[in-house]
Amino acid sequence: MSLHVSCRFPYLHALDYCHSQGIMHRDVKPHNVMIDHSQRKLRLIDWGLAEFYHPGKEYNVRVASRYFKGPELLVDLQDYDYSLDLWSLGCMFAGMIFRKEPFFYGHDNYDQLVKIARVLGTDELNTYLNKYRIELDPHFAALIGRHSRKPWQRFINVENQHLAVPEAVDFVDKLLRYDHQERPTAKEAMLVLITFQPIHTSIQLEMLKVAERVHIELLMLVVIYGVRS
Repeated sequence: MSLHVSCRFPYLHALDYCHSQGIMHRDVKPHNVMIDHSQRKLRLIDWGLAEFYHPGKEYNVRVASRYFKGPELLVDLQDYDYSLDLWSLGCMFAGMIFRKEPFFYGHDNYDQLVKIARVLGTDELNTYLNKYRIELDPHFAALIGRHSRKPWQRFINVENQHLAVPEAVDFVDKLLRYDHQERPTAKEAMLVLITFQPIHTSIQLEMLKVAERVHIELLMLVVIYGVRS
């Protein structure tokens, strides 16, 4: 990965760097991102839940903030890895482009998985559970119910269509996968973003206006396009 590429996507660069050092952040969320506008720098903060990753080790699932918890945490899959941070990033990114923050708005950890299943589908959830031989409590399974996967286009409307461009939606789709092994690494995610086609100047200006009003959408600009000097 060239320095030019990594500097264009500082948030992913931060994740890629910490993962390359063997560290899972485990609490990726908008509140843990600081943007220094004067210095044009982004910082990933709050490493209180961070942990070194060792393949095969089982980790505590009581990490990450509810709205950004990966499915692996919600079904007590303890041998998770760096990809947990990519799910959390996907939740952030979905909230930004669809202007629905938080994107998965569960009232507790059980309801959080229900909210995820209503979007990603219960057939897909069951495939994931079967692969890792996970059995849910019958009451929990009944609570989840049955839901078909919703196409991402269902979340696009006149208010967010300038943000939810096809490339951005595809990026969300790659990150928000039940199976952590199917998510891209931070480095792979940067390569995905490189393929984004340049968008029209007027749309960029509109995105900047929105970002001035809502901090989280400024973060989206930083994640996708980097901070330009």
